Amino acid sequence: FNPFTINWIFKHLLTGTKLFTPVLSWSSYLMAFLHSDWQVYVGVDVMPSVCQRTQFLFDYYQQTLKPHLNHNERQRLDDKSLKLYCCPSESLWDDHIFMTTYKDYFDATIMCPPYFNMEIYAEGQQSILSYPDYHQWLDQYWETTVTVCYHVIRYGGKFAFVANNYETLNKQFYPIIHDLNMIALKDFKLVGMYNLLNRVSPLRVNKKARTEMLFIYQKVN
Repeated sequence: FNPFTINWIFKHLLTGTKLFTPVLSWSSYLMAFLHSDWQVYVGVDVMPSVCQRTQFLFDYYQQTLKPHLNHNERQRLDDKSLKLYCCPSESLWDDHIFMTTYKDYFDATIMCPPYFNMEIYAEGQQSILSYPDYHQWLDQYWETTVTVCYHVIRYGGKFAFVANNYETLNKQFYPIIHDLNMIALKDFKLVGMYNLLNRVSPLRVNKKARTEMLFIYQKVN
């Protein structure tokens, strides 16, 4: 996910200082976070290499780049903190310490969840390996992750995610936009929808749609 797009979302569509992401999206959320006014970032990912890379980038900014920046930019980095959890996001529901520490804590959550079995990696406890059936994946990965987000976002805070429908190479269609939103609506109120231009290089199939949808929800009483 393009860090410039995420940074724009941070500045124009989400407000606050405390951010939670149930996936790290190859460290792109961190890059946007470092160039924003957000101060606290807690991120989760199942891939150890991605967690390590994200921590490396944060440390590189703080230790190597910061001395070469102007006063305002150094101050902005001084105000930032990073905490990473290398685990499945849905497993946090059973982590009493995490759920207690961060109850009603974050101003916003943003994520681009895996599109079921579109991308499969050999590293980490991938959701498709834990839940190989699509409806099981929706129930045990997505709905549990949404529930975790609901409990750690403060009232009035935002829950944002990017989604697109997915068709496999053998023409099996997954209505991900509909299914993810129907689950999110159980806990949150939908307050915004935006079309995002996707990367222009081919993704598996040349005729793949070039847009994804950004959905923004709010935690209300």
